[in-house]
Parts: sequence; structure tokens; C-alpha cells
Amino acid sequence: MEGLQLNIAEPYCRISQLPSCRALNQSRPRQIASGKRSSNDKDFTENCEELHRIICRSTASACPGWTEIDHNSATRDIVAARGTLFQRHADGRIWKYDGKGKCTVAACPGWTEIDHNPRTVAIAGGADALYQRHADGRIWKYDGRGQCAANACPGWIEIDHNPATRDIVASGNALFQRHADGRIWKYDGRGQCTVSACPGWIEIDRNARTVAIVAAEPF
Repeated sequence: MEGLQLNIAEPYCRISQLPSCRALNQSRPRQIASGKRSSNDKDFTENCEELHRIICRSTASACPGWTEIDHNSATRDIVAARGTLFQRHADGRIWKYDGKGKCTVAACPGWTEIDHNPRTVAIAGGADALYQRHADGRIWKYDGRGQCAANACPGWIEIDHNPATRDIVASGNALFQRHADGRIWKYDGRGQCTVSACPGWIEIDRNARTVAIVAAEPF
């Protein structure tokens, strides 16, 4: 519609605040002699009013309440654990959100790097811990405090190193893993790997047909 520009800044629709279609029509450039009514005037007003209705439907279906806290195309996973949000990047880096940062035009502050291992392929979060799985099956538990320095990322405790591990999921205070042969194991929350073994895992199923696991409260 020629000459029609509507700038709607309200987060919801208020018909009374939309520009008057009659006023918009009167303000259009005229190609006809003064005092004559264009056959397009009625069409313009009707189209204008229909656009108002479309705007109302659009704004009425908006979803307010969201604040952008990051916009990195490398992000692959996000999980919540210990009341905190974490994200994993495609290169294996893991970041912890401080709960306060918000994106500006130039940056998204509030993220602390807690690991940068290219072998990391998955993360899982429960009520009391964050976990990561490496491509070789190793599983690590985060202590909640470690941050990356120039040459290392402390704060990770190895709790398993089985190359058969394919999935990890967390729920509440429990962590579960699935092996390639369908076996499912539950972590006791305390075991740590030694040179010869990784105690703390209880087998809870061994069905070769199992191809995925999920976790839900409570456990």
C-alpha cells in the first residue's frame, strides 16, 4: 500500500494507539483534482484496517519475558546443573553462566570457560553436578569451582573410562550411562577412577536392544 508505514513499538496490540487509516489515507500524495474522491481511497482504507488486524494478531502472539544471554553459533548443547546454566561448543569448550550477563550489541558477557577439550562430545546436568563425556568414553564430574587458566582447566574428576560408553544422562542426584551393548549403569555419586578401576557404578539393565536412555525426576 503506497505511503503506508506503521511503526508499532507496543509489546501488545492496542487498536486505539494505531494510526488512523483515514488520517493515513488523507496524508497520501494525491494524483487527482481537489474535491474528487479516488476509487482507490476505499481500497486503501480497507487494506489499512486489515493490516491493523494482522498487526494485532502478530503482537498478541508474541512471547515476552526472554533476555538474550548469548549468541554464539558454536553452541551445541545447554544443560542446567547446581542451579547454573552451562553450554558446550562444537570445539569441546564448556562455559558456565554467571546468572547476570546480558547481550549487548558488541558482546555477551557473563560466561566463564571451565574446560576446553576437543574430545568432549556431550554434557549432562543434574541437581548437584555437571558431567561431560569424551569421545573415548571417559566421563568427568565437575567440582563446581574450577576455571580454565592459560594451560589447564582444573576442577574435573574422572569417574569412568569405558570405551563402550555411548550416552550419559543426569536426573536429580543420579547419573546414568548406556553402553554400546545396551547395558545401563547408575553412578553412586561418590566413586572416582584409580589406576586400575572406576568404582561406584551399579548395573541396572543389560538388554542388547537398548539404544537410548532418558532420565526423569525423582531418582
